[in-house]
Amino acid sequence: MKLFRAGRLARFLAAIRPHNLGTVRGGAANIQVSRIAGGAALGLTDVLRPAILDLAEMHAEDPGTLTSLLEEIWELAGAAGGRDSHARHELDERVAVFLEAVGAHEVRVYNEQVGRLASLLWECRGQQAPAVVIPAQREGGAAA
Repeated sequence: MKLFRAGRLARFLAAIRPHNLGTVRGGAANIQVSRIAGGAALGLTDVLRPAILDLAEMHAEDPGTLTSLLEEIWELAGAAGGRDSHARHELDERVAVFLEAVGAHEVRVYNEQVGRLASLLWECRGQQAPAVVIPAQREGGAAA
């Protein structure tokens, strides 16, 4: 009986443990792509590192400003009840300002890395990326 449970536990852990499929270069940082049960996990440690350093710099330069902004966000988060509430809109605006200040609002992926990211995400679904055929440009006056 114990062996059966151990086998079930091993299968469960294998299913939920991320399987690292590869790395994509996103701007100046790496994005780790791992397969998890039912989807994908994107490792953004390299992307978030500069944002954390920006936060530390903001705190070193003026601790009061960073503290007051975070306190406002915390208070608005507690007050934001419904989706259409005024506090919810204020919260969204404050968070957007905060994210813009630390540069953590987007991850940019360029050129061939876009295709690599797409193929790794398709692989997370257990499928190969669909082949996309780009038609050749027609020569002067040639019909399709």
